[in-house]
Amino acid sequence: MGRMGGLRHVGVWAVGSLALIVASFAVGHVAGAAGETVVVNEIHYNPADSDPGGGDAEFIELHNPGTNALDLTGYTLDDGGSVAAGTTVTLSGSIPAEGYVILTREGFDAVARWGVAPLATFPFGLSGAGDTVTIRDAGGALVDEVSYDDKAPWPTSPDGNGPSLELIDQASDNSLPVSWAGSLADPTPGVENSVTNAPPAIPISEVTALPMAPAANQAITVTARVPGGVAPQLRYVVDFGNETTLTMLDDGIAPDVVAGDEIFAIAIPGQAAGELVRYRITAPATGVEYPTGDDRNYEGVVVTDPDRLATNWIDIEWFIPEVDYDSMFDDPTQEVSVDGSVLAIDGVVYDNMEVRIRGGVAARNNLDKQGLSFDFASGVEVVVPDVASYPLDEFALSSERGWHFGRQLSSWSLYEDAGFPVVGGHHARVRRNGEFYGLFRFSEKLDGTWRDASGIDGGFYKAVPPGFGNAATGFEKKQPDDDDYTNLIELADVLKESPSPEKTEFLFENFDVPNLVNYLAAANLVGHFDSEGQNFYMHLDEPAGVWQVHPWDLTNTFGVSASFDGCGNTAELWISCNENPLWNTVEDTPQLEEMVWR
Repeated sequence: MGRMGGLRHVGVWAVGSLALIVASFAVGHVAGAAGETVVVNEIHYNPADSDPGGGDAEFIELHNPGTNALDLTGYTLDDGGSVAAGTTVTLSGSIPAEGYVILTREGFDAVARWGVAPLATFPFGLSGAGDTVTIRDAGGALVDEVSYDDKAPWPTSPDGNGPSLELIDQASDNSLPVSWAGSLADPTPGVENSVTNAPPAIPISEVTALPMAPAANQAITVTARVPGGVAPQLRYVVDFGNETTLTMLDDGIAPDVVAGDEIFAIAIPGQAAGELVRYRITAPATGVEYPTGDDRNYEGVVVTDPDRLATNWIDIEWFIPEVDYDSMFDDPTQEVSVDGSVLAIDGVVYDNMEVRIRGGVAARNNLDKQGLSFDFASGVEVVVPDVASYPLDEFALSSERGWHFGRQLSSWSLYEDAGFPVVGGHHARVRRNGEFYGLFRFSEKLDGTWRDASGIDGGFYKAVPPGFGNAATGFEKKQPDDDDYTNLIELADVLKESPSPEKTEFLFENFDVPNLVNYLAAANLVGHFDSEGQNFYMHLDEPAGVWQVHPWDLTNTFGVSASFDGCGNTAELWISCNENPLWNTVEDTPQLEEMVWR
């Protein structure tokens, strides 16, 4: 069966851009009982230099927008949003009506540098990679909290370039990135912000890079609409080398087409076959960058390699620094996640992905070929037509090893025929850093996206060793997001009881019996013996209030598992040789066992 087309971005406002997904867990400033409030108004988190006399020039500015002075005695500042972190600073003094005060880093002479005496100093640093600033009143109530970041959609000019992060409008929700801008020049401690009531920066748009699949040594022309008439800078990198900066022009000279139309262009020199070329655009005058709205650092293209085989499968080019790749395998007892990978899936580049090895310690120690798990950069969703009709933000590459290639596909098909929700997947051919890496099954995960599409409500638990052997530690709760395992622990206690009429009645009252029977029938038919304490999910269906089982990770099926030879006794449930209390309970319940065999 042929492929059904390529992938697409979930786009909104610019060619090649992705949907802007902004999630803020901070709260904006709130008024006190008497209408009083404190606003985190300016943050200087990564100064371009330190104070000549010593110390770090970081500061936090607080603003009192009220018409009366505000007593801050007993108010607290803490770093990272957590009082328990031990970095709480208790304040004293007041802010004048419509006035400003600053809090500075210990050891920094704010008077000598800024001409402003600080209200207090703090012992911690403000992270240049994003941090949380929290203000509480004397009673411990949250007054204001800002979780800033150093990358889009937050303004990026304050990250080591000199400007500070300034609030545009003190009445706005300062938990939102759109409410902030980089200062127009130097920071403005103790006085009104330089960007107060400034219009929001217009984003860079209409970005194109042509050709999308350049030939070896063919130049790549990048164009973008940048309002304001100030030439933007294009920064590109080949593979994981150093950035090269080019000034984009709007002069009507090729590759630009029309002078003065605010569409700027520049050509990236041609590169060798198979090279990854990534680029970003910055507008220094406004602090606006592209890409924006997500956690990618770059857009990109891959230079066509004539030696790459054509395929009807999902085609994946994986780029990762060798040192990062090696780090995932250095210690098989540890699960290591690595940021910064780049994937080109059917020719479309996805930057700044997270990757880790799938499977437990045994798999990492004993298998020559490992499965992989990939998470797209935050804010990125991708539709893979051969896998699912809805966008994915993560996926798994399940390893297909030699003689049992294709068994996963057959196993998943059988579970679907048995009535289980579809877990989308398709074969994929993967190259790593330009060399053939392997054949895999590209599979969606049983995450929130899959659960929503499959109508899965209620508690959802992933089995991890020892599974029902110790339900308190043998499951990861995926839904809802809490640490309450009471229902699962109570179920495990019943499953470990000896057979009895009461236990049989419990099973029929508390399980979706067709689901349980079909699961075990399918598991025996495909030989899914690798499901003792893992590779299945438990679901407490709502509102019915009955338990269901869902399959996962069918790599070791159709005889692949080493346990197969010891379980091939047709007088009993084959997979019961794995000591799973649920499978054993069904085997010990004649009514259910008969249903499975029938």
